[in-house]
Amino acid sequence: MVYRCYDCALMDLNDSSRYDRSQYYCGYFRKYYKPDSRACRHAVPRRYVTTAVCNILNLEESDEYLKTFNDFCTNYMENNADYARLLSIYDIVGPVISSCMYSSKDKERTAKIALETGIKPAFNLVKEGKNEDAIDVYVNMMKNLEDFYGVEACYELEVPVVRKRSF
Repeated sequence: MVYRCYDCALMDLNDSSRYDRSQYYCGYFRKYYKPDSRACRHAVPRRYVTTAVCNILNLEESDEYLKTFNDFCTNYMENNADYARLLSIYDIVGPVISSCMYSSKDKERTAKIALETGIKPAFNLVKEGKNEDAIDVYVNMMKNLEDFYGVEACYELEVPVVRKRSF
């Protein structure tokens, strides 16, 4: 899979160049680049679980999924204070879940389930403008993955705590 700059957590899609509005700030190189440029080797995936599923399954439509979810999070969720906590939890839980997925012996099976029960339905709901439903579907998928991989996320604390359960 080829990463694009818009996939990277180091690209600030809220900071466009005043000289060329089609370029956005890269926190690694401290320069402005077009978001659809090929990502460098320093890229940090922003949509952890979606990226993991797309990589594991080598999906042809991965760019469309990642761009849609990235735009949705940037333009809808990050601009709504009601989702700040959910996004901060995802920034903690997402890397743990994606790491579990990559290292799992059943990664293809789990990725297919996540794709069919979470990513595709949420993607379609975003396309239909049913934002709240899309969020519910994606959150449900994440909770199922947490249960499957034995990840405990304590959502009640002010700062969410995530740890791997020992079996």
